[in-house]
Amino acid sequence: MSYVHYDPSGWRIFLNHEEREGLAGEIAKGIAATSAAMIAMGIPALAAGIIAGALVAHSGWELAWMAERDQGNGVVLEAPVPLWIGMIVIVKTREPDDRGAWATDTESEITTWDRDIIKTHLDHGALATDEVEFVLRNHSASGWAKGYILRDGEGSEWTEIAHGGQEVRNGLWYHQTKNGQNLTLIKAKIWGTLTPIIHLDELDRLQRGDRVTFTWLRDS
Repeated sequence: MSYVHYDPSGWRIFLNHEEREGLAGEIAKGIAATSAAMIAMGIPALAAGIIAGALVAHSGWELAWMAERDQGNGVVLEAPVPLWIGMIVIVKTREPDDRGAWATDTESEITTWDRDIIKTHLDHGALATDEVEFVLRNHSASGWAKGYILRDGEGSEWTEIAHGGQEVRNGLWYHQTKNGQNLTLIKAKIWGTLTPIIHLDELDRLQRGDRVTFTWLRDS
């Protein structure tokens, strides 16, 4: 599933294999069709037009680059703000995500498109029966910030950040895990900007009193 992220360094567009093929078809039709596809992904019209212009203007090698970099899991398109004038969109391979069984198994492992490894540990009965808790430990060698965005599915969300060697925690009332929302793991990338790395569903599989500990072991 596609999603987009913007920070001061520019736009990142995450496409799976089918979405990459679909966008390639729109690029072949021209700027208007490509821009419309970008807007449908949630990119504002002005930025969509600029990115679409870059993709269409260099469609010969941009399409070849997209096809080459797609190893079956799609691509990440990056449009860094300083390069917009040069009309360049960088294409990167999107590595497979593996969410493991973080919400059900005592021990599991998450791997992300950016080659992160995050161990998970689930403690049943660690809290009162009307609570669940999420702990994140930053054990990555880089020491760059890691964190998560926790949503209650009722309109509120909290961003918790752990720098190197630190841990953070926050929680929900048990009934809030049934609202269909996700939890997003984030990390600092270029210029220290916090970037979404993976969205975790299945909060509704947690049990009353559960504590989930995410230990971020490797980043890139």
